[in-house]
Amino acid sequence: MTPHPSCTGTPARRRTLSRPRALALAAAPVVALLAVAGFAPRPYSVARPGQTTDVLGTHGGGEVISTSGATVRKTSGQLRMVAIQATAPTAEIRVGEVIEGWFRTDRAVLPLAAVFPSGGSEEEVAQHNVADMKSSQRAATTAALRFLHRDPERVKVRLRLDDAVAPSAPARSVSRRGSTGPAGSTARGRRGY
Repeated sequence: MTPHPSCTGTPARRRTLSRPRALALAAAPVVALLAVAGFAPRPYSVARPGQTTDVLGTHGGGEVISTSGATVRKTSGQLRMVAIQATAPTAEIRVGEVIEGWFRTDRAVLPLAAVFPSGGSEEEVAQHNVADMKSSQRAATTAALRFLHRDPERVKVRLRLDDAVAPSAPARSVSRRGSTGPAGSTARGRRGY
């Protein structure tokens, strides 16, 4: 019978992994984690400029902005309003799109909660955004009339923006990358504000 190596004074041979094998073994879970993270949807929305509309002109056979109760000067040229397109809340934003959006100057990567109210259906989000747009338009009209020393009760301004450009809301149909059509394309009809 042969004595145990520690009894004879000779060191025992330990089984060790080679350095490349140990590195590969340690890297495998990290690579798997990164792959899962890379393919999982992100809770972000990517916003970018959408269509523009000349608010001094006409759209759909009527003036975009019409005024009564005050004289209006004839204008020339254009005053362009830009809509913002945002990916729908149900769109799957990948990590590559988030990283790309951070480096592009024509895009903004925003948390979903900053773009869409939470806890609502797409229909509720569209209604919320239309209400926000109406409120914003009323506030802007009142501020402009007060700046011009006009009485907001006497001067009536009608904005027809629903068909031209509506507030950001998820569209009924989502493209391959999940971006909506013209921002707020779920809002329909002509309403004056």
